[in-house]
Amino acid sequence: MTAVSLTGCSAATPAGTPTVQESPSTADSAAPDLRADAARVLAQDQHSEEVAQHEATRLLASMPQPAGSHRVPGSKVPPLVQSTITLSGLDRSETATGFWLVPATTTHSLADWYTLNPPAGMTSDPHAIGGSMNSDRSQSDDVFYSGAATSSARDSAAIIEVAPVGAQMGVRITVLSSWRPARPAASYTPSDVAAVRIEALRDAHKHIVTVAVTDPAAIAQLRHAYDALSGTHALGHSCPVQLHPTEYQVTFISRTRQVVATMSPSCEPVWTVAANGTALEPALRDAAEFSTLVSKLTGTPAS
Repeated sequence: MTAVSLTGCSAATPAGTPTVQESPSTADSAAPDLRADAARVLAQDQHSEEVAQHEATRLLASMPQPAGSHRVPGSKVPPLVQSTITLSGLDRSETATGFWLVPATTTHSLADWYTLNPPAGMTSDPHAIGGSMNSDRSQSDDVFYSGAATSSARDSAAIIEVAPVGAQMGVRITVLSSWRPARPAASYTPSDVAAVRIEALRDAHKHIVTVAVTDPAAIAQLRHAYDALSGTHALGHSCPVQLHPTEYQVTFISRTRQVVATMSPSCEPVWTVAANGTALEPALRDAAEFSTLVSKLTGTPAS
């Protein structure tokens, strides 16, 4: 029996797909204790949220400030107090915000200072200075810092907004520290996976390629890459037009439970998961290892 078989242009179950039980009972003794697992996920998410909030507060306290600056309540910086900062991405973010008044001549000169003086562990892009219109119709300059993942949080970012306030410059710094939700136990592959079925659907399901993987080494590679995915909060993004999008559906077949992961075309590789036909949360974020492996096995370039 071949380890990987390929069929095309058919939505029906192809010849060569292993006939392992595909609708296992949820009462299987190897199935996770759903109530206990839900409590574990909730506790882990609460801990991750607290850690991210602590990290955001720590980073805000580490932000460098020019000579003569002093921290003030937001009410002292009216052009900036009404602005809302959000971090576009796939993770939840906790924020910490502070306001300062700084003796400076122009918003641009102060923005340049912040660009050249990022805190330890964060970097700035000298080409990423932006601008926005404030609530009083004054113009502000914005500076962006980014930080790598640490043991305390996944990723971090900071937005520094500078706007005129009387004879001084007002500064608002917002730090965001992201975290990713925990995965339920049922979203992981069981140890007795006997085969993996991969379907690649292109051009609005008009062309379907199905691959049946039965080689133990290939199955182990797929399981390892899939089980390593982290939870994420899938958000909508505006993406370039995709003329020939590819959707993948990967089914891990076992007698314990059937886990199905589906990736639809998007700017970021995100997989939705179902176990025994029940949709699970959260979605799973792919750093490209799993989707690249799936694309390679089906011979279809990922969108």
